[in-house]
Amino acid sequence: YNLKKEMDRVCVKIIFPDEYEPYFQGLSRNSKSNLHKAYNKVKKINAEMHLKVIHGPFGDKKFLSDIMRIYTKRESERKQRKMDFFPFIKHRYFSPLTWAMKNMDSHYTFCLFLQHCPAAFMSGFLTNFNEIVFPIVAMDSSFSHYAPGKLMISESIKYLQKNSQIRGLDLSRGDERYKLEMGGEKHYNYRFFLQF
Repeated sequence: YNLKKEMDRVCVKIIFPDEYEPYFQGLSRNSKSNLHKAYNKVKKINAEMHLKVIHGPFGDKKFLSDIMRIYTKRESERKQRKMDFFPFIKHRYFSPLTWAMKNMDSHYTFCLFLQHCPAAFMSGFLTNFNEIVFPIVAMDSSFSHYAPGKLMISESIKYLQKNSQIRGLDLSRGDERYKLEMGGEKHYNYRFFLQF
């Protein structure tokens, strides 16, 4: 058979121990300082931060629409284009990932709320290796000065250490700086074309 590699994409995975303190101490000095600053900003203005976790089928239709708006907005910002209605409809109603979120027991969504609003979220699925792979990760740029991505990862790790045996977060595509600062390691996904 003719096997051809079509694409490779860099991804980032965070493996963490059973306790939070060893995880935190394993971060770089700069990363620890930045995370402390993010928590202090939230405390300073009493932003009422909390983490919402959904495990299993995603039944809250309004909340699903809210986070898909964040995802669509973030995607538009990355591509430097104006956000319009049709990408939101595609992600909310016609994406196989959204269907899986609504139907699969292995689904997880972690959403960080600030000032009673969703500021960052990641949605994915549990694997057989005690890891969750998150094909959807996004944050609302309106909250960017709080570093919501870092806070979400930190709070999600605390939650999983306390409530599960899951010890890995695969943040999927993209090697954004905040993922690496939170202890992420790069790996690659490959797509191959097999011609019969």
